Amino acid sequence: MALQIPRSLPAAAVVVMLMVLSSPGAQGRDSPCKCRVTISPSKTEALNHHNLLVCSVTDFYPGQIKVRWFQNGQEQTVGVVSTPLIRNGDWTFQILVMLEMTPQRGDVYTCHVEHPSLQSPVTVEWSKGSLLVSLQVPQDKDAHLSLAHLANTPIPSTCPGFHY
Repeated sequence: MALQIPRSLPAAAVVVMLMVLSSPGAQGRDSPCKCRVTISPSKTEALNHHNLLVCSVTDFYPGQIKVRWFQNGQEQTVGVVSTPLIRNGDWTFQILVMLEMTPQRGDVYTCHVEHPSLQSPVTVEWSKGSLLVSLQVPQDKDAHLSLAHLANTPIPSTCPGFHY
């Protein structure tokens, strides 16, 4: 199929048209999800000190996404601040969702991400001194997860079926 461009069409319109034709949405987005979810504290502090947990979700498409914070299984809505969607140059997006918190011994904080490209939500759990990642992988997919733990170091998780 050849693209015919009338001579009267301005060059800028041609560029925009070509970008739309080559966008991930135009291709159906059949490629596997490449989004990454990480949790990291804004500063390394002892227990009982005010801190900010940052849940970073990167490289997702389309832009609709739901990111929620939980503390010990209870959804947190107070103290949650989010950046607007940030457009990357490759049609993907990223977002930071922060939770103001004061960690207590035994508290578990969970960043819960829902996105149309995911067959099941991705959850990343954080507690002082540990990091747990929970991925639900469809039976027809495989996933390799290799995590090394360094105290308070962000460790990424990936979408089901995506290797890293």
